[in-house]
Amino acid sequence: MKEKNPEIASILQSMHEEESSHHERLAELYQLRFGGHIPLVRRQDVKGFIKRKPIWLNRMLRPRRVIGEVMGMEAETRRFYRDAFNKVKSAEIRKLLGELADAEEDHQDLFVGKWKEKKKTGVPSQEQQPQ
Repeated sequence: MKEKNPEIASILQSMHEEESSHHERLAELYQLRFGGHIPLVRRQDVKGFIKRKPIWLNRMLRPRRVIGEVMGMEAETRRFYRDAFNKVKSAEIRKLLGELADAEEDHQDLFVGKWKEKKKTGVPSQEQQPQ
């Protein structure tokens, strides 16, 4: 993405940084409640979490497909946080899950806004430029 679609890569990098901050918040809360050791938990270990094939295994990453995948990930993650929010009893955890679900919705809006802004600038990506 960085070479052929730097505008999308830039947006994805900023989203990655935001997602890393979510990870830090979840890890901090976990450590406060359960101690310093955080067990390895993979996506497939979490009941009700997203099951999908990694997009980066596809050799032909087209911008539309990447955008669609990102939007789907944000929606699925928001749904997961909302479902978890409705199941937990701890006010502190409910608050965090609600904030994270709201942030996922904001990510979708931000991504769409940035993408539209990039398209309006009229700077075509290398994929769109004549060869």
